[in-house]
Amino acid sequence: MATILIIGDVGGRTDQLAAIVDPLLGDAGTVVIQVGNLIDRGPDSTVVLAIVRERMAGPPQWIQLVGNHELQYLRGRRSWQDPVTAADADLLLSWWLREQVRIAAAVRRATTYWLPMPA
Repeated sequence: MATILIIGDVGGRTDQLAAIVDPLLGDAGTVVIQVGNLIDRGPDSTVVLAIVRERMAGPPQWIQLVGNHELQYLRGRRSWQDPVTAADADLLLSWWLREQVRIAAAVRRATTYWLPMPA
């Protein structure tokens, strides 16, 4: 039987992400759905993104949704107090452009596009 793990608001906390996810990721039947806000406020958004990058490169057991903390980097307008590095912002944008991250629900106005569209 599959185990579905839904996680939100990691906020740059590598320790908390690892404590929850690592014990279950050896199981081929585990699927992680991360509902956004991987970054910001915690001590190590860069390492959190590296962990997610590694998980997304493996078997399709990690589904990554975009939270409002990631969204600012996809729109090119950074508004949070503790911005991520330029390399991390580029990584987030590359995931979006390669359709490796998803939005649970989106509203698009006819004249305004909030995000760059994948090619």
